[in-house]
Amino acid sequence: MNKEILIMLDYDGGPIWNSFPDDLMTGIPQVDADEALLALNCRISRKYMSYYEFDSHDEGCWFNEERQTAEREEMRNLLMQLIDRLNALNDGSFTVVSSYGLEEQYGIVVGR
Repeated sequence: MNKEILIMLDYDGGPIWNSFPDDLMTGIPQVDADEALLALNCRISRKYMSYYEFDSHDEGCWFNEERQTAEREEMRNLLMQLIDRLNALNDGSFTVVSSYGLEEQYGIVVGR
């Protein structure tokens, strides 16, 4: 059966869902063991988490949309590198799918 790898952004998770920034947990050996993919996953996650500010703007947790907008192209390029790397590793055993949030924020649509 073909597995699905969802790409989405959320605080404290890697863009390869459901993983941690420094630990890929897809259950697909060639994906989970790939150092280049792990580095991209970590870099994207850390960048996205940097948009969150704590005890800022009179809020416990505030999302800095201005910074996200300013870095939109850089983040989009990183996400495309991640998707390209996944496609290079794909032996037909999985499908890459992007979340609707990636389409809204970065114009990225994959697998749907």
